[in-house]
Amino acid sequence: MEPTTDSVLDAISIAYPLALIALFTAIPFTRALFSRKSRLPTHAVTEAQQRRLRWSPPLIALTFMAEATLYHVQSRFDKNDLPPPSAIRFVLGSSLGWSLISILLLESKKPAWPSYIIAWILTASCNVAQLVAGSPLKSALNRWDTTHLAIQLLRILNAAGAAMYATAALKRSSTHNNSPGDEETQSLSNASPASLPGQTSASYGVAPYRDNDSNNGKDDNDNDGQDSDDEEMNDDDKEEQRMKRLSQQRLAESGWFGYLRGFMIFLPHLIPYKDRFTQLWLLVLIVCTCVDRVTTLLIPLQLANIIDALTAYQGTGHVPLKELALYFILNLPVRLAVQILDSCARTRISQFSKYQLNSLAFSHVMSLSMDYHTSRSTGKVITAIEQGTDLTFILDIVLGLGPRMVDLLIAAVYLTKRFDASTGVVMLMATVINAYVTTKGNKFTSAVQRKYVNNDQEENKVLYDAISNWYTVEIHNQAKREHERYNSAVMKALLSMRRWSDLSEIVFSTQEVVLEIGYIIVCYMIATRVADGHSTVSSFVFITSYWSVISWPIMSLAHQLHSTASQLVKAEWLYQLLLTKPSIQDKPGARPLQINNCEIEFKNVGFAYGPEQQKQRRQILHNISFTAAPGQTIALVGETGSGKSTILKLLYRFYDPGRCPAGPFRL
Repeated sequence: MEPTTDSVLDAISIAYPLALIALFTAIPFTRALFSRKSRLPTHAVTEAQQRRLRWSPPLIALTFMAEATLYHVQSRFDKNDLPPPSAIRFVLGSSLGWSLISILLLESKKPAWPSYIIAWILTASCNVAQLVAGSPLKSALNRWDTTHLAIQLLRILNAAGAAMYATAALKRSSTHNNSPGDEETQSLSNASPASLPGQTSASYGVAPYRDNDSNNGKDDNDNDGQDSDDEEMNDDDKEEQRMKRLSQQRLAESGWFGYLRGFMIFLPHLIPYKDRFTQLWLLVLIVCTCVDRVTTLLIPLQLANIIDALTAYQGTGHVPLKELALYFILNLPVRLAVQILDSCARTRISQFSKYQLNSLAFSHVMSLSMDYHTSRSTGKVITAIEQGTDLTFILDIVLGLGPRMVDLLIAAVYLTKRFDASTGVVMLMATVINAYVTTKGNKFTSAVQRKYVNNDQEENKVLYDAISNWYTVEIHNQAKREHERYNSAVMKALLSMRRWSDLSEIVFSTQEVVLEIGYIIVCYMIATRVADGHSTVSSFVFITSYWSVISWPIMSLAHQLHSTASQLVKAEWLYQLLLTKPSIQDKPGARPLQINNCEIEFKNVGFAYGPEQQKQRRQILHNISFTAAPGQTIALVGETGSGKSTILKLLYRFYDPGRCPAGPFRL
C-alpha cells in the first residue's frame, strides 16, 4: 500500500474509537452535569421500534469481536500474511466502544437517539473508507480477506440500515413543552391540586408545600396537644417522601452540577483550612497516594527484573542480590510505611471532618425553634444527623476514587506500550463489563438495601423513643409492649441485612468471574507472545503479579460509585436540615434584651395553634391579661389544654409574638 493509504488507515484506527467513546461518555456526561434535567430535550420512538434498534449495537460489537478473533487466528496460522497494526487497533478499539454503546442502549429508558444515529453513520462511513483505502478491493482476495470483507459488509449494512430506520422513526419532543396528553400522565404526587383538571386548590383540603423558611408550615400539627406530652405531632413517612422529592426537584432544576454544588456548604467543614495539624496529615496522605501509585507498577516490574536476572545467571552460581534487595525495599519498608502513614492520615482527617460536621449539625438543631422540635421524631432527627455527618465520603471520592482511576489509566497505557493494544483493551473491557455487572447487581440489591436502611432507622426510632419517653411508658405499664416492639424492629433489621448481604455476595462473586475471565485472556495473549519470541518469561510473571494488584481498583470502582450515590442520599438529610431556618428570628439591628427588675404584662393576649390560613384553629388563649411585678410569685392553674404551657412558651418566645392577634405582652 502507498504511504498515504497507511496514514489514512492509521488515522481512522485512532480517531474512530476515540470519537465513539467521546460521543457516548464525555458529551452526555457534560450535558447531564451542566444542563437542567427539566430542560433536556428527549427524542422518542415507539416501543416496537426501540426493541428493533436495540439489536443493532450488540451485533456491531460482535462483528468487531469476530474480526479481532479472526485477526488473531490469522496471525497464528499464517505467518506470511500478518494483519496490519492499524487494523488490529481499529477492531479492538471499536469492540470496546460498541460494547459500551450496547450497554448504554440496553439500560437507557430514554436514549438520546441522535447520538446513536451519529455513531451508526460514523461506523458505516469509516468502514467504507477502510474498504476503499485498504487492500481487499485492490488485490486478489484470499480466504482471510474474503472473511474480513464479509464481516465488514455485514457491519456496514447493519449500521446504515439502523441509521436510516432510526432517522425515519424519530420524533423529537422536549420535556419542557407539555403535550396535550400530559394531563393524563402527570404525576399526582408532584402536581398541586390546582393543576389538576376540574379541581381547585381546595379540592382535597391539602395545604400546599411551604419552604423551610416559612413559619406557618411548621405548625400544621400544633394544636392544643402542644401542652400534652402524650400526643404525637409528626409523620415520619411523609417527611421521608418529602426529602426524596426535594432531592429530585433540586436535581431537575439545576442538573448534576448544581445539585453537587449545593453540597459545597459542607466543604469548609471537610477541608482543614485553618487547622495546621490536619493540613500536615492531608499533605502526608497526598504524598502516600502518589507513592502508592508508583510502587503499584514498580513492584511487579522489579519482580520481572528478578526473573530476567535469574534466567541470565542460571547455572553460574551468581545471585542477583541487587534486584532482590530493591524488590525487598519496595515491597516491605516502602509499602509498609506508606500503608501505616496512609491509614493514620485518613483516620485523623476523617475524625476532623466528623467533629466539624457533628458540631455543625448539633448547634444548628439546637438553634431551631420549638415548632421544629415538636413536629419531628427525636429518633429520626438523631438518625438524620448520624447519617448526614458521614460526609467524609467526599474526601474518599477525591483520595480514593481518583487514585483508582489513575491506576486503571496507567495500566491501560503501560500494557499497550509494553505489549500491544489488545492487552490494554482487554483490561478496559473487563473494567466496563465489571462495572455493568455491578450496576445490574445493585439494581437487584438496592430495593433490599433501602428496606434494610428503613428498618435500621425504625429500630433506632423505637429505641430512642422508648428510652426518651421512659416515664410515659412506665406510668402506662407499656414496658413489655415496648420491649416486644424493639425486638420486632431488631429482627426485621437483621433479616433485611442478611438478605442484602447474601445478594451482595452473589454480585461480588459474579464480579470475580468477570475478572478471572479477563485474566485468563490476558495470560493467554502474553503466553502466545512468549511462545513467538516477542516477550520473555518475565513478562508473564509481570502480568500475573500486576493483574492481582490492579484487580482491586477494578473491583472497587463500581462499588465506590454506587456508594457515592447512596451517600449523597444520606447527605440530603443533613443538607435539608441545614437549610431549615428558625421560625423565630430577630429583626436586623435588634438590640440585646436587658432584664433588670423586669415587669411582665400580658394585655388581652390571644393565641391559637395552626397556620393562619386554617379555618378551624383551636383557640387556646382568649384575651388573657395579667401583670407580674418584680419578685412576685404567680401560679397558673387550669385543666389540661387551658393554655398554661402556652403562656410560658410565649414568655420564652418559643412562638413569635406576631402570632398573638388579640393583644401584645411586654417585658
